[in-house]
Amino acid sequence: MTQSMTEIRSRRFDTRFDQGRHNRAKLGFVVLAMEQTVEDDAFRLAPEGVGVHFSRVPMSSKATVSTLKAMEPGIEGAARLILPEDQLDVVSYTCNSGTMVIGEERVLAALKRARPEADPTTVMTSVVRSLRAVGARRLVVATPYLDEVNMHVRAFLTRHGFEILDLQGLN
Repeated sequence: MTQSMTEIRSRRFDTRFDQGRHNRAKLGFVVLAMEQTVEDDAFRLAPEGVGVHFSRVPMSSKATVSTLKAMEPGIEGAARLILPEDQLDVVSYTCNSGTMVIGEERVLAALKRARPEADPTTVMTSVVRSLRAVGARRLVVATPYLDEVNMHVRAFLTRHGFEILDLQGLN
């Protein structure tokens, strides 16, 4: 059965758009390939009018210093994939251990290269801001990490001006 190919002529409409579903802000998150919690939390915590959008970066299920460092080249590409033809207001890398092993400055630079219009951040950037907001200076830290990663945790927090009284990991 064949249809005749006649010309289609749509009527003219006076189209008026509202401000869209995400009129307050668009947040982008780079999450790990195996991540299972950030998305649920972000959707639940986002206020009305704030869109949350995600991309995944490849990562081994074993969080060693070498596997965390191996993520660095994928961060920029993953950030570029978040709404690639739209603007983000904020872009965040959500791997705490990755931020501390790769280096916060390097992660922020990768996010900024990928999304120059967006404010780059990491979860650890917010942790530091939060600790400072409550006046914390001396910390006792518990992590799920291997001791080789915990060395980077201690160095990161010390560089940000905190005294680490004790740090214990679950290996």
